[in-house]
Amino acid sequence: MKSIRYAGLLLVSFPAFASAGVFSTERLQLYPADWPTLTGMSATCAEVQGTYIDPNEMRWDREEANGSKHGGKLWAAWAVFGFSPGQVAAGHNVKSRAFSIAQQPDQSLVVDYLIESKVVASKMFPKDKLFCGPSGLTITIAEKTGEVLDKFPNSGSSVHRSTIYGLNGELFVKSSYDTRARIFAVFPQNHINTFWFRFAGPQK
Repeated sequence: MKSIRYAGLLLVSFPAFASAGVFSTERLQLYPADWPTLTGMSATCAEVQGTYIDPNEMRWDREEANGSKHGGKLWAAWAVFGFSPGQVAAGHNVKSRAFSIAQQPDQSLVVDYLIESKVVASKMFPKDKLFCGPSGLTITIAEKTGEVLDKFPNSGSSVHRSTIYGLNGELFVKSSYDTRARIFAVFPQNHINTFWFRFAGPQK
């Protein structure tokens, strides 16, 4: 009886899924053409280490005269490294925000988040979640299997990775989100999003 109800729900829902184009979405931001070429980082990726400023602000692609804003993204290091908004008081006005990156003797990586020069949250990424290559240091920020979408019964996997590259005292970050699931074990949904960020050191 339950399977019949699910079948009926699938038939009703299918046109809505199709018309909304929910089966696959991609938003792949290209590396900005006016940013410096990322070449020359060492084989140990040691250049990523340092302290950088977190703007923690929305940056809009387009703002109109009437005040409407379009196509923005949150420019926030805490999101790039998987901190929760509550850990870093994301909605509060503070004098300064920064984060520091340090490689450890055991080949792990520690990211500290600082508010007004005080560490308020830390994350440690073990060496099996890190890969240093020509594109920079890739960190697996979070992985999940099972129910990964917030609507309709579903099962699949999601992964958030950030590749960081240190150059001339700045940190360049490619943050990628890849979610693949099936709704009702039938309908595939694939969502891939890639964003670029650039964080200045405290001297700038």
